[in-house]
Amino acid sequence: MKRILIPMDFTEVSNNALTYALQMFDMERIYITHSTFGSYHLDSKDEEPRVNKKQILTTELTEEVLKIMRQDKLPENISIHILKGDILPSTKKFVEENNISAVVMGTRDKYTLFDKWIGTTSLSIVKTLKIPVYLIPPFSKFREFKNVLVASDFHLGNKQLVDELKNWNMSYGAFIRFLHIQDENKKDFELEKNTIVDSFYENEEPHFGFEIISKKSKDISQSLLASAYNYNSDIIIAAPDNQNFINSLLFRSVTKDLILKSEIPLLFLHSEKIIS
Repeated sequence: MKRILIPMDFTEVSNNALTYALQMFDMERIYITHSTFGSYHLDSKDEEPRVNKKQILTTELTEEVLKIMRQDKLPENISIHILKGDILPSTKKFVEENNISAVVMGTRDKYTLFDKWIGTTSLSIVKTLKIPVYLIPPFSKFREFKNVLVASDFHLGNKQLVDELKNWNMSYGAFIRFLHIQDENKKDFELEKNTIVDSFYENEEPHFGFEIISKKSKDISQSLLASAYNYNSDIIIAAPDNQNFINSLLFRSVTKDLILKSEIPLLFLHSEKIIS
């Protein structure tokens, strides 16, 4: 059974992400978390200890989740957890301590100039956690994955990553389009193409269709999004792991653009540990 973490912050965006995740992972172990600052300890001198902040938030979050699920009681596979501290370190710690398989979280529909300048919480989560992170834009509704767009970069020369992508699609059988956007550097992509084909046909023919496409564009994120909308993609998959510092800087920028602009759900995979 997979262990799925869903951070919530009492917004419609996170509520929608929860609804999306519950439909996608209906049979898995679900951990719903909320990160907050403040002490959770009661003053031992109080004759009648007051209800502390953690208890209040737990009650409020539970009521919110039950309202969203339209149920009177939480199912046994769902639990509520209030984490102490900023969302990034508290979530990272929870992920490590509970062997979480993947994170599902919402992306905001409006970002301030400050957000766009320094990046977003979503971007920090994607770059910090070495597990799959699903980012759900506002108003996205879960539908079975039939058309998947993979933002292909030179990290797909990593056979482990391609193998795990194949395993991820075993339960969906979606058509996968690997889209490689060539910039002015025009680096050869043949090694990555061969890795994809060899991996998919290693033991037997894949039970799903796929194609590998290369396009030239100076604006990688814009081309990826335009292609995803054109192909009616259900999800965009990317892997923010690269082989050198220059590629890392480039993909970090593309990742941020996708998070800020995409109206299609995103899945960020890492070669270190991938859900299957």
